[in-house]
Amino acid sequence: MTRIVIDPGIGFFSDTLFKYLDIFHEYLEMEMVLDPYSIGLMMIFVGIAIVFIGIIYLMYTSIKKGSGKVEGGGVVVIGPVPIVFGTSEKITKLLIILAIVLFIIVLSIEFIPFYLHSSIWS
Repeated sequence: MTRIVIDPGIGFFSDTLFKYLDIFHEYLEMEMVLDPYSIGLMMIFVGIAIVFIGIIYLMYTSIKKGSGKVEGGGVVVIGPVPIVFGTSEKITKLLIILAIVLFIIVLSIEFIPFYLHSSIWS
């Protein structure tokens, strides 16, 4: 890495500049360690940004097309039982498939540690 060389005889300005250049140089050489708190906080901010981008996209498409049909639905999971509701049959089927896929993902994540633990000690 190349360092900037400035004539040290300039005075107070050069001393302050050298001090800040040294601090900046040390900052660049530091290792960035991400702890779980920082990762979680970044995920929250990314989620908020995705929501705002989605809202702006919906506003843009509704202005561009003029009028449109609105469909919606939801999934409420109480224990292992999903309750699915929707405004149309198409949305309801899509949400049922989504609920099944998410249930399989959560179930597989829950059983991965048991599988790894049994394969290590066997």
